[in-house]
Amino acid sequence: MTRSHGIEAKPPTLTNVREVDWPIADDWNEGETMPNEIMRQQVDEWTDRQIEKWVAEWKEKWRAEGRAEGRTEGQIGMMRRMAAWKFGPETAERLAGRLAEITDPERTLEVSDWLLDCESGEELLARAARLCESSANGEGAAPG
Repeated sequence: MTRSHGIEAKPPTLTNVREVDWPIADDWNEGETMPNEIMRQQVDEWTDRQIEKWVAEWKEKWRAEGRAEGRTEGQIGMMRRMAAWKFGPETAERLAGRLAEITDPERTLEVSDWLLDCESGEELLARAARLCESSANGEGAAPG
């Protein structure tokens, strides 16, 4: 047995090597142990492939998150401009603060409908406040 980092370990067997999809498993006979040099090479190659795979997955996840955040920020900016045009800059500032509290993009979009429906800035802000409260409590859509 070999010791690695204070842990007793048996040399790899064909079954263990096939579990991690090492190419050398195809030319290896059951019951044989892998020579250390070949084992190190296979571990290094497998590790490099895994790291490349993980990095690619993480990059795509981060890109998707960034795109979603960018879309939400753009929507909030547009709603802020619409609120300023219809109800004035004070309402727009207060609405932007409320929108920043909402984490679900679908719920944020509800406010765009209200910008068209509401007759006053107070009505719009009251709906946004209810949406924030229901969002914080994990409830469904706030009543319009």
